[in-house]
Amino acid sequence: MARIARILVVQNRSEHNGAYQMKVLISMCLLLSMFSFVSDANERIIKNIEFATIDKHRLALDLYLPEGVKKPPLVIWVHG
Repeated sequence: MARIARILVVQNRSEHNGAYQMKVLISMCLLLSMFSFVSDANERIIKNIEFATIDKHRLALDLYLPEGVKKPPLVIWVHG
């Protein structure tokens, strides 16, 4: 999270005022608040779906599917 905020600040070096930094902070908070609504839903979880193998290292993901929704939107959360 802080890494993304730092990248945004570095990309816009011409705007070093407090108002710009406040906009970045508010944007990040709104983005994170979107994910809090998903956690309360009933969901089907499919774990450890292998999507690639790199240098004998297995890369896998977990899929969270909400119950009763035919075509749910897809959110990809990448972390490392």
